[in-house]
Amino acid sequence: MGLLALVFLMVVSLLNSDLRDDQLPKIKAGHLDISTINLASEQSIPLEGDWHFYWNTLVDASQGYTESKSIQPSTLYAPNSWTAQIFDGVKLPSKGYATYRTRIKLDRLYQHLAIKIPSMGTAYRLYIGEYLLAEGGIVSADPDIAKSQYNPGIFNFKPPDEEFTITVQVSNHEFYWGGMWHALRLSTPDVIQEEQYRKTLKTTFIVAIFFTIAAFNFIQFSLRTENVLPLLIAISCLMLAMRELEDSQLLHLANIAKLAFETNVKINFLTFYASTPILVSYFYFSFRQEYNRSVVKWISIASITLSLFVLFTSPSTFSSTMFYYQIFIIPAMLYVFWGLLKAVIRKRDNANLLMFGTTLLFATMLNDILRSLGILDTVLLVSFGLVGFIMCQNYLTYLYFINASDENKVLSMTLANKNKSLEELSHSLEEQVKERTTALAQANARLETLANEDPLTLLPNRRGLMVHIEQAKKTLSRSGQAFCLILIDFDHFKKLNDALGHDVGDLVLESGGRLMKSVIREQDLVGRWGGEEFLLLMPNTEIDGASVVAEKLRSQVEQILSEEIKSTVTITLGIAQCGRSETIESCLKRADEALYKGKELGRNRVELSVLH
Repeated sequence: MGLLALVFLMVVSLLNSDLRDDQLPKIKAGHLDISTINLASEQSIPLEGDWHFYWNTLVDASQGYTESKSIQPSTLYAPNSWTAQIFDGVKLPSKGYATYRTRIKLDRLYQHLAIKIPSMGTAYRLYIGEYLLAEGGIVSADPDIAKSQYNPGIFNFKPPDEEFTITVQVSNHEFYWGGMWHALRLSTPDVIQEEQYRKTLKTTFIVAIFFTIAAFNFIQFSLRTENVLPLLIAISCLMLAMRELEDSQLLHLANIAKLAFETNVKINFLTFYASTPILVSYFYFSFRQEYNRSVVKWISIASITLSLFVLFTSPSTFSSTMFYYQIFIIPAMLYVFWGLLKAVIRKRDNANLLMFGTTLLFATMLNDILRSLGILDTVLLVSFGLVGFIMCQNYLTYLYFINASDENKVLSMTLANKNKSLEELSHSLEEQVKERTTALAQANARLETLANEDPLTLLPNRRGLMVHIEQAKKTLSRSGQAFCLILIDFDHFKKLNDALGHDVGDLVLESGGRLMKSVIREQDLVGRWGGEEFLLLMPNTEIDGASVVAEKLRSQVEQILSEEIKSTVTITLGIAQCGRSETIESCLKRADEALYKGKELGRNRVELSVLH
């Protein structure tokens, strides 16, 4: 849960940054006055607001900002796609070309400034004054000449004066959305680079989580291929990692890989469309009784069909499907959520944790969909929702694979299958019989180990201890060789669990078991009797010798374990030497009575039960 807390802090930081942006000056009527801001000591300035906008016109950057009377600019809010925006009373189409211009007024003349340019839709040229600072693709009014290409980056420049003009020419002939999608950011090079470093760190963190969880789940699936959930998680994580890399353009900014525009767009669409049937299938296979197979099937068919459409057509053809798919995904999300809610109500295993992760994911997805539809004015959050959701999924997979009862079931099924195979092949070749007999023996040995071993401490459990106690009793009856039983109980264990948590409680039991094993002799045997109670069998030992070992155990636990968990840990011990004619049950009862006598006398002590 520590990683979830870190994700939450990153979301808070992102929202806080967005709130700070809202407090900064905005472009008004094509002018941005930041003369009261010291760019060297503030965060970068988002160039957002009402830009001067020239539709179907590529304004010459050398033209003075106010000297042309033939071209009268109107304003358009950016960042935002120009598609379907109302400009001069007309709804703008998705394809076309335009010029954005704004006049910047600084507090002083800086030696150097930097501007961060995000991906634009879908080709651009950016000028500082008359100087061409950066370009991506080929900007042209002619669709046959124009070429789409992302070229995000940080570009340093020397401002020509305390007031200067930024001109951005944009053309779009290949995509559903055109224009300035994201805000340009202006500041000093140091400030811009620091902000980019933090963004890179966030992206690297998210991608690393996705790749790590994918690798973990591929390994889990390879161990147990009958469970498809780890495979679905692994594939989802790989797709989400690719989407995060494409969306952040991290590989481009780091000069690792510069993908073609069409490749970028197809990765963006495919990782969204194709991940939907995978995630829906995950819910279906997790809670089959709560979902209708036909509904899941049609959601998957629709998503796969659109994925193939994206794969085999051009961006100008498939990009318009995103709007309709976002509308389609909202009822699909509600259906998945409804099935999960039924699983919670019916108290299905692990439904509560999956509900938490799914609520986080759907809330951030809904935020981003409503933002893209222009209904909400927020920041993109789905990456963080995906991380939280995938981490919850991965934790559930981890629980499945460490559950001892599940392992016993698998081994029991394996044993039953092997027995059936042996019966069917009883008349086959002798070599086949040998192979299956060996497999049967291995399965039985594994079952025997699981039946006699405590999964937490890896010490013998009550069943495993009783085998050795019975053997010691037979030796006593036959040859008179004495043995002692020591019952050991951790004092105030429930209070320790409540105060420090079950993780610390488990640590006390694990470390306590190892410590006891290190103190006793090689011939002695210690195991977990139940709960916080342990039992020590000491063959060929009188009660006086056993009391010396018991006292040493008590002292070592108090010193070493208390230091390890930074809290007082003590034990109380009850000792009984088994009489020759006494039953094992009677001896255990005396040791138990001695133990509780020690509890009544103040705990953290050794009490003996002498047979009269």
